[in-house]
Amino acid sequence: MPGSLTKELRLPDLDATIEAITPNMEYSTLLDIARKDPRMHRDAPGLVRERFLLVDAGKIVYDLFLSLVKAEGITSPRVRKAMYFVWVYRDERVRRFILERIAGPDGLWSAGRLRDKSNADFFEKWFRPRTCAKVRSNIEFFFKETGLLRGNSIDLDLADGWLPLALQIGSQHEPDIARRKAMTHAPAEFVLVNDMNGLFNATADRLRSAKLSAPLIEEPLEDQSIPIPPSAMGEGTEWKRRAPASSRRKSTIATVDLVARERANRSHFLLERIAARLARRAGYKPRYNNCIDLYWRAGNLTFLAEMKSCHRGNMHAQVRRGISQLLEYRYVFRSILGDDVQMVLILETEPSLELNWLTAYMLSIGIMLAWKEASSEVIRTACPVPAWLKDVLLPA
Repeated sequence: MPGSLTKELRLPDLDATIEAITPNMEYSTLLDIARKDPRMHRDAPGLVRERFLLVDAGKIVYDLFLSLVKAEGITSPRVRKAMYFVWVYRDERVRRFILERIAGPDGLWSAGRLRDKSNADFFEKWFRPRTCAKVRSNIEFFFKETGLLRGNSIDLDLADGWLPLALQIGSQHEPDIARRKAMTHAPAEFVLVNDMNGLFNATADRLRSAKLSAPLIEEPLEDQSIPIPPSAMGEGTEWKRRAPASSRRKSTIATVDLVARERANRSHFLLERIAARLARRAGYKPRYNNCIDLYWRAGNLTFLAEMKSCHRGNMHAQVRRGISQLLEYRYVFRSILGDDVQMVLILETEPSLELNWLTAYMLSIGIMLAWKEASSEVIRTACPVPAWLKDVLLPA
């Protein structure tokens, strides 16, 4: 069911509501928080739900949108553009308004048409004439607050790779399997075939020339081959990494080292930082190298950890990748790690109920599954915790 267009809240109210969401949160919990938190409007959860969220059986799904918010921050230009797209993709009324009134025949926008009060008559098929003016004004207000409309400037520049990312987020709300696949595997082609280039303030030729084939933050299918003989890597480097800086890249086509790209993810970095802090507190010296996220020695024992940012749509795939990496690293770096290695895969969020079986499966091959607790910098696991790790991993 489409969300309300007659009510528009201040952007800080929407932002605070989205930022209050934690993995596995019940929607009813978000409603309770909004009623009590002075930073939030009590009506914000409903608006946020209808525009941006996936809710399944009363629980807010930790999807790619929420993962992106956590990784880049809600004020990130790519987050703002993704918010816009998933809203118009889900709401036919706004989508048609953009395509039929704001974008010209070539797909390019006019800021003047977005501000033109006479365009309110477009909504008369859904609302009374007096209400239509409010609906049109609310849409303009959203664009101004998000910074997508500034004076006569429309900020939907494709150079930061937001289009394929937005299509991937939007695909999570698409019930048709074939359309979902087209949105994620060939986003530019999907947009053109469905005559939606007007949603992106872009001509058809601009989209064809951009060659947008995959999101810039898409998780790698596999690591690159280890580039140098492991024996030359030595004992690795003490873990004192800095938080990744936001990319200033102005190209939609980028060739990057896949391991480095994953480390650039802020959620991935947070997991490393928490695990390293817990290790130091327990008296260990956490280290890393070009491939291994984190490891440390405890006498004859070694803790080997792989971190995985994840969301509902890719958790199983991320676990599979993590298992493969841990087994490979244990073998390839055996001269550094020793013979008695405890492998641990640490996830951004607790596995969903349907994936609980992964804990027992991974234990059968010597890997512990753990995750960051939603509301604190604590790592929990449903696995039996060895005595030497009791200060690092807490029972679920």
